[in-house]
Amino acid sequence: MRTKKVFVVKNFKSPYIEQAIFILREDTPSDAALPDAVSEAERIVTGYLESMDCPRPPKKRQGGKLLVGLLGVISMLGLLVLLF
Repeated sequence: MRTKKVFVVKNFKSPYIEQAIFILREDTPSDAALPDAVSEAERIVTGYLESMDCPRPPKKRQGGKLLVGLLGVISMLGLLVLLF
C-alpha cells in the first residue's frame, strides 16, 4: 500500500463548500509546493462554482437597524413636542 500526500482546504469564501480534499501527485515535492497547491485548489473550486452558476445566498437584511433608528428619532421628536 502506498502513502498519499493529502491536504484539506477548509476556509473557502463560499457559502456552499465547507472543505475540499486534494491528493497531491507522487512526484510533488513535500513542503515547497504546498502554497502553490492551495492556491490552485482555491482556483479550481472557484471555477467549479462559477461553472455551476450557483445562486448567491440572499444578503442579510439590515432594515431592522434602520427601523429602530427611525423609531428612536420619532420618539425623541415626540418627547420634545411634549416638553415645549
